[in-house]
Formats: sequence, structure tokens, C-alpha cells
Amino acid sequence: MYTKLFISVIFTIFLILLVYKRKRLIIPITVAYLAIVIYLVAFSSGRIDMGGISIKFPFPFFRAILSHQYGPTTNRSFLNIILFIPFGYLLPAIISLPIVQKSKPDSKPRWLMIVFAGFAFSLLIETSQFIFRFGVFELDDLVKNTIGTVIGYMIWRGLERNQ
Repeated sequence: MYTKLFISVIFTIFLILLVYKRKRLIIPITVAYLAIVIYLVAFSSGRIDMGGISIKFPFPFFRAILSHQYGPTTNRSFLNIILFIPFGYLLPAIISLPIVQKSKPDSKPRWLMIVFAGFAFSLLIETSQFIFRFGVFELDDLVKNTIGTVIGYMIWRGLERNQ
């Protein structure tokens, strides 16, 4: 499980640096990222015909972090957060492209819009898992994915200020 976590962190850093250095790759990288997310969520787990709803909140995750008690559940939670960091970075990067900003050039995407989009994308994934029975709708995943989106947006804002 630590290997997946390490690879996810390295992949996320690589992706952000690649897009930061080469703006013209934003759209193809975003398409590839979304394809990877859909594959990971729908096809890689091997869990078919599960269905169900889990409404536990992420408090056990935060309690484990504060007490330094890491394990498979904590690592899975970190993976959920890391999975959405690129989303929080790529969406405002796309919105900031001159092609997209024909009506309002140089306007920055609002953080609340990005966070809501991350929440909505996560809700779409969780609902799909429930409807198509290849996973469980988990309320705490919505929270952790949204946290990942916020972190990605903060990285984007920090890098944009340095340009």
C-alpha cells in the first residue's frame, strides 16, 4: 500500500510540474488524468457487484493522523486526497487559458467554483460506483476528494503568483 501512495505522490508532482512548465499540454494531460481516474475508480479494483452506501465521516482518518497511527485505511484515505490534487490544479489552469477566457481575459477562477467542481466530480464518481455496483458510495470519500481539490487549487494559486 505504501508503494501506491509513493507512486501517487510522485505522479502528482510530475504532472503538476509538467503542466507548469509546458502550458500547451494542459488539455491532453487533463484528458489523460480523467481517463486514469475513471479507470482506477471503475476497473482497477476488481470489486464488481458491490453496491451499497457508507455514511461514515472522515473523523477516524483525522484522528489517526493526529495520533500518528497509520495503516491501510489511512493510506487509502491519503490516496483519495492525492487522486484529486491534480483535478484542483488542472481545472483552474484550463479555465485560465486564453482560449477559454474569450469573454473575460485575465480573470482568475474563483476558489469556490473549483472546490464545488471537485465535489461534483467526486459525487459523480461515488454515485456511479453505487448505481453500476463497482464500488460503494462513501460519504467520507466526498470529503477527502474535496480536500484534495482544495490542495490542488492552493498549489495552482501559489505557482501562478510566482509567474
